[in-house]
Amino acid sequence: MIMKKILLFLALMPFVCVFVSCKDEVSKTVSIEKASYVLAANEDLEVKVKLTNPADVDLTIPFTIDGDAIINEEYTISADEFVVKKGETSAVIVVSPKENLDEGKSIVISINSVPSGYDRGTNMKTIISIDPKDKLIYSFMSSYYSLSETTDVVIELKGKTTSFVADEDMVIPFVIDEEATTAVLGEHYEIEGGLNQFVIKKGEKTASIKIKFLKVESGKDILKLKIGDMSKRYIPGDYDKVKINIYGPQLDKFFGKWQYKSYYKKSWFKTTWGFDDSKLATLPEGTSTDVIELIKGEVNTLKVAMTGDFGNYFRDSEFTYSRELEDVIQEDGYPVVRAKLAMLKFSKMNVAFSATTETVREGEVGFRIVSVDGKEYLEVTINDYAPVDFLVEEASWFVGDDPKMKSLPLRLLFEEVVE
Repeated sequence: MIMKKILLFLALMPFVCVFVSCKDEVSKTVSIEKASYVLAANEDLEVKVKLTNPADVDLTIPFTIDGDAIINEEYTISADEFVVKKGETSAVIVVSPKENLDEGKSIVISINSVPSGYDRGTNMKTIISIDPKDKLIYSFMSSYYSLSETTDVVIELKGKTTSFVADEDMVIPFVIDEEATTAVLGEHYEIEGGLNQFVIKKGEKTASIKIKFLKVESGKDILKLKIGDMSKRYIPGDYDKVKINIYGPQLDKFFGKWQYKSYYKKSWFKTTWGFDDSKLATLPEGTSTDVIELIKGEVNTLKVAMTGDFGNYFRDSEFTYSRELEDVIQEDGYPVVRAKLAMLKFSKMNVAFSATTETVREGEVGFRIVSVDGKEYLEVTINDYAPVDFLVEEASWFVGDDPKMKSLPLRLLFEEVVE
């Protein structure tokens, strides 16, 4: 009986070996690690192929690419085949987002054939869903600048749906709008560094260029810039063009007699600060006979002939050019103009701005020439004051501002007196 069992076992052994050998062969499979992946908007993705057994030799596993996403436009792939090195069980390819801007796009990677000695595994294809990048809105910070000595033109990027800062240095090209520009580059102005692009640094969302004054010439005093060709990721914002009026250093234009006309944009106190009529009535006012005279000499002087409230501020004094101050001129509550004020330093002014209280000291007043309804005026910006009779509560809000009332300036228009 025992002998019969031994003989039967020996007779079946070849079949058992064949069975085991076949089982070993079937266990050698090739498979993509996952049936689906997500390609993040701004990050590379590794797609992995796996073997159940280490490769005996270097193995090449080609694949095909399908899907509605456009290769080399919306994404790139590092290779068109997996290469598994001898002794290893996996290999990766890298999928990188590019101009992936549209919703619902995907990539399909399929392995259609496997190396000799391997069988098809669980996942012979994978679907990669693509997260779209947020579109970026570009805009100049203002539609208008004035150029006296220098001016910094600023551009900003914003995400359409998300907050944005650059994750790497980004270049925004600009060009001169030849049809609207009358000034000549290199003759009337220059762009510092000869730049033709804005560079937004990593971690930032704005960039600027500096434009320098060279010469003022009638009829050749306008420069217009616009953004150059951009990819479809970028869309224009409020200000996709900017106009720069070239005035040149203005000090010589300020000399002479000037007669008070009105506030400049007094409605701004209503639209920005919510002043009602009773509040507006507390602001100082001038008269049509109020005159200031800026006299050029070895020592420049100011003479004041005022019966209105502004006579409580100005004093006969000497003055010098102090500095250029960038200011935002607002209309209806929105910043629309970044202007350069020529800040003149006067030896005496009553910063208390009062008929009964005197706090006389040295201080600054901003000046520039503006055009209103085709006529030029002297705009006088009073922002270096500490009022005791009006805006007292508001003056306490601005701690550390320079000048003190930079956020609540009094902007006045003076008309030239022709004698």
